[in-house]
Amino acid sequence: MRKLDLNTFILFHSIVISFGDNYKIIKYVGVIYLCLFISLKAVKKMFVQFRELNFAILLFILVVLLSGVHGQLYFSQYSWHVNYLSSVLFAFQTCVMFLYIEYAISTHRMTKVLNTILGLLIIYILIADVYIITHLSSIVDDSSRIFIIGNKFQVSYLHLMLLAFYYSKPNRKKNIFIFLFFLSLFISYSVYCSTGIVGSVLICTLIFFGNRIGFFLYSPFFICIAMLVSVFFVVFIDLVISCSWFQQILELLGENSTLTGRTAIYAQVFELVYQSPWLGYGNGNGSTLVDDYVGFGNTQNGVIENVINWGICGVLALFILIFALLKSVQRSYRNWAVLSLLYVFIAMSLVEVTIGLNFIFIMATYLLVSNISPTVVVQKQQ
Repeated sequence: MRKLDLNTFILFHSIVISFGDNYKIIKYVGVIYLCLFISLKAVKKMFVQFRELNFAILLFILVVLLSGVHGQLYFSQYSWHVNYLSSVLFAFQTCVMFLYIEYAISTHRMTKVLNTILGLLIIYILIADVYIITHLSSIVDDSSRIFIIGNKFQVSYLHLMLLAFYYSKPNRKKNIFIFLFFLSLFISYSVYCSTGIVGSVLICTLIFFGNRIGFFLYSPFFICIAMLVSVFFVVFIDLVISCSWFQQILELLGENSTLTGRTAIYAQVFELVYQSPWLGYGNGNGSTLVDDYVGFGNTQNGVIENVINWGICGVLALFILIFALLKSVQRSYRNWAVLSLLYVFIAMSLVEVTIGLNFIFIMATYLLVSNISPTVVVQKQQ
């Protein structure tokens, strides 16, 4: 394995793959190694080319670290455990993945990095899928069950990544993409992941039909507005559920009118936000809080979860990072699939926590694929 392939391998296992809490030490080691690697290899061109983006990255990780310090100082006396190290790891993971992608771009190795990521996705997805297919009769609707590489959500979301990243390859094959789409549907259905099913349909719909309004979806303002819709969904959940068309969607997906207990979570979660609105409680502590005070594992909403984790300041810093990212690249049909995946994760964040490390990894991959091939600008449809 060549040197860059090894570094991409380390990046992938430091960001994407997780085998439980005991695996975190490997993530720390991987992140530290990549920090040293980038420090030794960093060139001035790399920082000049992405100056505005790097300032946005710096702002975001500083707010994440500050939220961790805030949680440690002001909430450590409570019964639940404040984990400051989670904020440290998340901040450095964010920094490392973007800087490593920038390094790959500055050394013109974008295709090699993308191919390595795709290869690793295929290997782990194959392992998980074989396990799932050979245990179909014993699979029930249980989000705590681990399918070697993660629970039903992690497995389903990796399939969505594979779909978008494969479509971004210059030499993709249509038949293979169609196969991956139906595989994603089948696996999501088999593990009872309704968001994975919806995500599979959405990603294909956006890839093949969304480019008609691509000029609109490429707007950083619109993608941030789409994230804010997730918050309004929580506020007006009762009104949304009362709509007949929404009831039909729930029936199709096999969900009940409480969205599997989500309405009970939404009714109480804002009390936690009010206690620490600006800096939150520190990355990863939101799940612990919701579990202790509401009785569920997390808020079941991507944006609200991060308001609890990083506070309003952290979410605003994420918006700034999204702005800087979309402004740093040109609109291209080549990066359309990965942009579509960002919108899919935002859509799924209405009812699941999908705005996290995987979301930021997709953002970094968007930067990667945007620099692989000549740009074909998406024009406004007349």
